Amino acid sequence: MDAYALLNERRLPPLLKFKDGGEVKTAEDFEKRRVEIKKILEDREYGKIPPRPDHMRVEVDPSPVSFAAGRATLRKLRLVFEMGGEEFSFPAVSVIPNGGERHPAFVHLNFYPEIPNKYQPTEHIINRGYAIFSICYNDVSSDNNDFTTGIAPNLCKSRRRSNATSKIAIWAWAAMRMMDYIESLDEIDKENVAVIGHSRLGKTALVTGGFDERFKYVISNDSGMSGAAITRGKIGEDAETITRVFPFWFCP
Repeated sequence: MDAYALLNERRLPPLLKFKDGGEVKTAEDFEKRRVEIKKILEDREYGKIPPRPDHMRVEVDPSPVSFAAGRATLRKLRLVFEMGGEEFSFPAVSVIPNGGERHPAFVHLNFYPEIPNKYQPTEHIINRGYAIFSICYNDVSSDNNDFTTGIAPNLCKSRRRSNATSKIAIWAWAAMRMMDYIESLDEIDKENVAVIGHSRLGKTALVTGGFDERFKYVISNDSGMSGAAITRGKIGEDAETITRVFPFWFCP
């Protein structure tokens, strides 16, 4: 059986139709359909994406580190926000090749704070001419049902609403704020920035790219159930299991 026949068996809802049944025929139509899709994702899966902060500043460690035998500079960062009269922050790391050129870049939603690590072969990335900005997701907020950690209490005041902000939405918001910082850097090619993540952070990369079109590319590695995998008719992990075991990844 070919791929199209298998997809037909799953009875997938039509992507290129509006809620009222009208067809999406043009690029302009799809921009309107995109709004509908994003609302579904916010209301039914990942919860509300928090708005941009009122103010943001980036504190750069005054002692940069020479990296990759002097071919790049590693900087420790702290992104600091003011929102609703509160100040909060999370740390990150940038590694940018030296030489004065404008480099394409990755925003990596990372499992570890240390650079490099097994999920981020940083020197190989530098050698290919890319910059990389790394955010450890647990530094943003813990990977559990505790919404008092990190920046979660600032972005999700209550989990009682059916579309309350999830941890994945919070991690995605952090990646978007990194893009805000990237836009201030002359050494980065802003037209060629990718957001990348693995597993739950692959899901997060998809949410980031879906809600922030400044990212030219989304690299979602093994994002699986509720990520790049088609849910309907899926063998293995299903919607009931993942939302029961990891309810904090989703809106209630």
